[in-house]
Amino acid sequence: MRYLQQGHAAQGVHSSATMCIRLFAFLAVVLSTTTSHAGPGRTCAAVCNRMSSCKLFLYKACMQECGRQGAEDTAKGRASNLVQARSSCATLAAQLAPSKWICTAEGASVYGYDVGTGGTGDVQGTSSIFITGTGKTRSVAVYEAVGNCNSLMSVDLVQGQAMNLDSDPRGQWGSAVSSECRVTQCWGPPRARRQK
Repeated sequence: MRYLQQGHAAQGVHSSATMCIRLFAFLAVVLSTTTSHAGPGRTCAAVCNRMSSCKLFLYKACMQECGRQGAEDTAKGRASNLVQARSSCATLAAQLAPSKWICTAEGASVYGYDVGTGGTGDVQGTSSIFITGTGKTRSVAVYEAVGNCNSLMSVDLVQGQAMNLDSDPRGQWGSAVSSECRVTQCWGPPRARRQK
């Protein structure tokens, strides 16, 4: 399956930020062009579950891309999807960024009444973010991942704040960071793993 890597902010129900990062290709490329366009099925779901569990791609975005590319239209495409679904996270990361480091950053926010005033407030919902960054060195990938996460967090907080501007007896509506953006995992390119 071949993908255009999409900004994959794993956002809660109210966030919709996306960022285009880079073109990347998987080992399995659908070689033939087909005229039919079936929706993604079981093998797409398998590879997308794996990508999502590795926090490399959002499940929904992965399924859309898998279906768009017709990755299940041939036996070879379906077989390739199943091979990828059984791959390790490190192997998948190496396929995403074969000559670069790839790091994942995560953060979270809450929105509700009086959540921005220092106390816990009346939390009405949460939003989580996970997004990757890539770089020639680990430190560059970490910097990009945290920067991307912080940018999405800023958008997320503004959206959370804007969800309810009416006055309410329950308190002041707002949003707040509940978990600062931090790097949770990094994978080096195959050459970096061999040097360890």
